[in-house]
Amino acid sequence: MLSAIKFAGVTIAAIWFGGTLFFTFFVAPAFFADPIKNLLPAPYNGQTVMYVFDRFYSMQYIVGTLALLHLGFDWIYTGKRLQRLNVVLVGGALALALFAGKWMDPKLEELYRYKYAEQYQLTVSDELQKEYENSFSVWHGVSQGLNLLMLLGLWLYLWQMIHPNEGPKYLGGGKFNIDKHF
Repeated sequence: MLSAIKFAGVTIAAIWFGGTLFFTFFVAPAFFADPIKNLLPAPYNGQTVMYVFDRFYSMQYIVGTLALLHLGFDWIYTGKRLQRLNVVLVGGALALALFAGKWMDPKLEELYRYKYAEQYQLTVSDELQKEYENSFSVWHGVSQGLNLLMLLGLWLYLWQMIHPNEGPKYLGGGKFNIDKHF
């Protein structure tokens, strides 16, 4: 059972890190490559990637929740102390994903629409449109920085799952003496 718990933790961490890495460096940039820009010119390529971002954030929420559940199950089953670093890494990455998906992404989407106001048939002065464009660039940079911070945290979490810094593998009946009931 202990090897299954460890395998589950490594699998969850690998999916989370790998999915984030793949999306960040391969999927999202592909929408702004010349072949895609020829098929979907701005702003349609950006709008399309925003739809894909919705799926990306759903993956983040699901895998982050599974990681938290795994940490809790590991704690309950084995009776080992929770490793503070793992809780901080998982909680921090999930909090960043929620912040990015629920607050920052809608803000970026709104700024993007105003950046391309003409294509979205919005009435905005040239001066205001330039302001939206600058604001979008700043927030997009912040978003990229937070995403890189998340990748670093997920890489550390994966490392922690592969190389746990723990005491004994099994301390008896678990936190709630589960084995005594079976």
